[in-house]
Amino acid sequence: MENKQIDILDILLILAKHKKFIFFTTLIVSIFAIVYSLLTPQIWISTATILPIDNEVSNFSFSSSLSGLQSSLLGKSYSSSGSNLVTVMNSRTFSEKIINKFNLIEYFEISSPDSLLNMHEALDSFGSDMRTISLDDDTGLILITINSKDKYMSADIANYIVSQIEKYNVSSSKSKGKEKREFIEKRLAFIKLEIDNLSKELLEFKKENKVLLLDEQVKALIEIFAKLESEKRAFEMERDFLVINYSEDSPQVVVINQKLNIINKKIRTLKQTSKDSDYLFELDEVADMSLQYAYLDTQLEIKLKVYEFLYPQFENAKIEEVKDLSTVEVIDKAKPAGKRSKPKRAMICMIAFFLAIVFSSIAVILIHLLKRKNSEIKLIGNELFGKKQ
Repeated sequence: MENKQIDILDILLILAKHKKFIFFTTLIVSIFAIVYSLLTPQIWISTATILPIDNEVSNFSFSSSLSGLQSSLLGKSYSSSGSNLVTVMNSRTFSEKIINKFNLIEYFEISSPDSLLNMHEALDSFGSDMRTISLDDDTGLILITINSKDKYMSADIANYIVSQIEKYNVSSSKSKGKEKREFIEKRLAFIKLEIDNLSKELLEFKKENKVLLLDEQVKALIEIFAKLESEKRAFEMERDFLVINYSEDSPQVVVINQKLNIINKKIRTLKQTSKDSDYLFELDEVADMSLQYAYLDTQLEIKLKVYEFLYPQFENAKIEEVKDLSTVEVIDKAKPAGKRSKPKRAMICMIAFFLAIVFSSIAVILIHLLKRKNSEIKLIGNELFGKKQ
């Protein structure tokens, strides 16, 4: 039995022998491809491009500096506001509004008697087949792409989404402005009450303790008294330390005791001097009174500073509450497409043509090989069973 392998010439011979089959197969497939491309609905794409404007009304003055620091450390980041807008546009409520506005249930040819099922299927089709919303994290641009069988409807839906997200953002900003105004208003009222109470308390303190200008009256005495007291405590600590290591009769301890006696004498003299003044206090009490006064005065100063800080924010919040500013910048409005997106008829026909040639050629070669193998199998059987051809 001759084992003949097929070569390129055999393949060309087989193809030439079955050229009619290849030709008609390719012709039929090409005709079907042309008919399909002509009958397939045309799809038109329109895209709107927007850029979120960062107008955070809830920030106070210092938050802008913090955001600037964050920007410098982390680089420009538009993902927060942009992703929020994308989430809103992909939400069910937002999608249902568009479906009802443009009667997309009828467009998708959904005709179930159950209205809830109709909306559910329309939401699936709208989200997966018609609408695409993408966010560029580097530039912050949001692309709103709509594809449909009507070029004008694609543009109208994309522009409608832009207008609705603008309205949503303005409403959201006003709501935040109102919340900020109400919050600051309550804080201002509370701080104002604290300021009034502290002012009265400070005034009563001055009257009760005969203090007109406490810091001026007792500043010198307090400084002297504080210095003597600190020196006294330092010497006492030093003496206690020396007693541990030496005896109480040691020269070092004796010297420290002498210094303490001198300091105690000065303190007694200073206290006696303070008793002779009607507008000064005994120095035993002066520290506590000074602390009380300083505490009240400091608290009042803090509340005044907070009030000074919050009041301009309150006025700003009132403006934010009523102003109507655009929160997104429309870079490109959606326009009706001049060229369809699908179907790509030329590509469909070319692919169908080449695939028809390839598969029909492979088919005739396989058929030829199977026929030859069948004859060889039959020949082997005849030889095994002694049959003559």
